[in-house]
Amino acid sequence: MGLRPSARKVPARGTGLLYGVMLRGAARVEAGLELTDLEEQMVSLLRVVASEEEVREFGRVFREEQALGASSLFPAALSQRGLEEGYALADLAGDLPGVREERR
Repeated sequence: MGLRPSARKVPARGTGLLYGVMLRGAARVEAGLELTDLEEQMVSLLRVVASEEEVREFGRVFREEQALGASSLFPAALSQRGLEEGYALADLAGDLPGVREERR
């Protein structure tokens, strides 16, 4: 009993940003970089269902896909930021209004 395509819910605005923060945080773990407050929270959610090795693997795949130009999957606020630069709660608060505009 699947949903008809027209009945499927559209993901909430900002969902791509939060998934991106989680995967980007995993990439920063894999690179040995210190996580920000938000990245630590998001990666801790991933660690509930994935081993540390799997978290690092998610990070490696994310990093490789970003290098191949898959940045269109995530909002510009995240995809245009270098991996060396963390993404914190303060960044999220400042970027959410722009993410809302990108989705329109």
